[in-house]
Amino acid sequence: MRKPIILKLALTGLVACGLVGADQVKPAASTQTTQFISTLSTPVKTVANQYKLYPSVMMAQAALESGWGTSQLSTSANNYFGVKGSYNGQSVTMSTAEYDANGQLYYTNAAFKKYPSVQESMVDNAQLLRNGTAWDSSYYSGTWRENAATYQDAANALTGKYATAPTYGTSLINLIQTYGLSTLDSGGSVASESSTADSSSANSNSATTTPTTRQQGQRLRRQQLSQRRLLIPRVRMANQWY
Repeated sequence: MRKPIILKLALTGLVACGLVGADQVKPAASTQTTQFISTLSTPVKTVANQYKLYPSVMMAQAALESGWGTSQLSTSANNYFGVKGSYNGQSVTMSTAEYDANGQLYYTNAAFKKYPSVQESMVDNAQLLRNGTAWDSSYYSGTWRENAATYQDAANALTGKYATAPTYGTSLINLIQTYGLSTLDSGGSVASESSTADSSSANSNSATTTPTTRQQGQRLRRQQLSQRRLLIPRVRMANQWY
């Protein structure tokens, strides 16, 4: 995914996307995270296992990329991974934050895939990770379960490829550990674990100050803004040809 910095992932025919409506991402309250995990657990396990990927990593990516399902792109187009283009001819146009060749942030309108359901969004992302690029089918092979001994290995394998932020893998790992998402990898449910994570945070006021939902939202936005995506070389060459 090499091109002067631009946000989000890309594949042949997919233009990498930035933070769609970053200012519209809502804070992730405890009920939001619990509902998000509960709702997506089944499709995440189904799709990730079908493509021999780690469900925990897929769930963490969906949470990070969609702001726990509160971004306008995820709510209006079921697009949980910010993929540009069209899906079966369907797309939505939204404002996106991107980085130019000098690393300067700017905003532009772009068309993003609109999926019939969240599962189609997951399948599209899983196919990218499993099938790689037109020039390298094993580009994301580090995320495959047969190559990654742990979910940590798979998450870190995305750094520098899916995203250039040096902390991208760490951000995913933190989400997995905070909300007990690794249970998904063995076919279990994480609803109780996510509730525990949220309640334990709420009950720790005596030792620390629990972040407000506004602070949570601001932290999530900072995390997202730090995930600087690069385009896959194949797409970069296409842009040069055009």
